[in-house]
Amino acid sequence: MNYYHLNLGNTCNQKCGFCLVNGGKGYMLSFKEAREKLQRARRQEAVFLGIDGGEPTIAPYFPELIEESFLLGFKKIAIKTNGTGFSHYHLARKSLARQKENITIYLSLHGPSAEIHDKLVSERGGFGRALKAIQNLNKLGVRVICNLVVCSSNFLYLKEYIGLLNRLHIQETIFLFIIPKGRALKHSYLIPRIEDTLPFIKQAIDYANNLGIKVSLTFYPFCILGKYKNKTVEYHIKTDLNSFDQLYRDKYFARECQDCLYAKNCPRVWKKYIKFYPFVFAPNYK
Repeated sequence: MNYYHLNLGNTCNQKCGFCLVNGGKGYMLSFKEAREKLQRARRQEAVFLGIDGGEPTIAPYFPELIEESFLLGFKKIAIKTNGTGFSHYHLARKSLARQKENITIYLSLHGPSAEIHDKLVSERGGFGRALKAIQNLNKLGVRVICNLVVCSSNFLYLKEYIGLLNRLHIQETIFLFIIPKGRALKHSYLIPRIEDTLPFIKQAIDYANNLGIKVSLTFYPFCILGKYKNKTVEYHIKTDLNSFDQLYRDKYFARECQDCLYAKNCPRVWKKYIKFYPFVFAPNYK
């Protein structure tokens, strides 16, 4: 595969209510371990790299890891982060400035206000640090795509969220429907009915179109999206093949959907979601 996904560990400086990591002892790869994984990936001809955690920027060797990745021959790097590390301009510049045109930051921002975002990430001041990170990244000229996990606490405010992105000069965002896995199962009140979020998703997309902001959707089945299904992007940070297969084993595929025109590419719904809410599939056979 051309893509390699490097997970540095589950250590994080936030405790999001919907995090896929469900507690356990924190760990982080050493620089030596991370470099060995990158070297092995390059021997297998991977040229695109995705880095996440936990929170990758709290690794003490993070700037050196980015430099080493490019020295090994990776061409493009996508970094998934909550932005806390990059709220410090020195770290952002040291890590990203030399290869800014080859780096994309996927920055988690889960609402249009501190009240919503900070409660979801269980960190007071997290919203302000995320905005500071965006300011620093914009100053450096690094491409930023904001991720929002759509849940019960924020789906009513997606249009306001788009307005915030416009003021922050962010031109791309991804709405990911909450995955009923990990910590989300302990906070099931965060899991809304998919159908209840749709009017607000569509309103936000229409508003974003008027502002020139690109919105992509993840984990929304095609049959309920209508004309908005062309907004869907799955697995925006590529992972390894085994993880990709595991992800699909966690999805529910209805019998009536087998002959749907979109069966091959549809995001489907999570098997555990069906345990919370019924879902009526509407396959397209034309």
